[in-house]
Amino acid sequence: MFDRYHLRAWKFRNTLWQSHVRAVTRFLESWNPSAKKLILVGPSGGYSLPTEWFKRFQEITIVEPGFIARQIVSRKFREVTRVRSVRRALQFDRPAFFSDFDLTDTAVFFTNVLGQVKVSSAEAFARAMRESLTG
Repeated sequence: MFDRYHLRAWKFRNTLWQSHVRAVTRFLESWNPSAKKLILVGPSGGYSLPTEWFKRFQEITIVEPGFIARQIVSRKFREVTRVRSVRRALQFDRPAFFSDFDLTDTAVFFTNVLGQVKVSSAEAFARAMRESLTG
């Protein structure tokens, strides 16, 4: 069954969400990683992400737990760059989360993540991510 969230997100992305979309776009325009690859973590359907900005990457790996969201966001970014969709549950509480990825010349962008995962606290989440990214 199609999740109502995705229908609402698609419907309101250009109206009710417009100020949020503009804020995300401004943030991304100010962030200029020199990496050729990007790991996009938890984007849901990518409704608030401006596809134009992502053209700078040769490859995008999408880590998204929802099947429907994964299909939607993969199609969205397939138009601008090579997409490698990773099918796995978001288990950010395990410190080795990023050990499965080659992080050479790779930027990591977390989007919409805290609303999708169950963590005991923001501090635990931040600690697990630091450990995972720094080894």
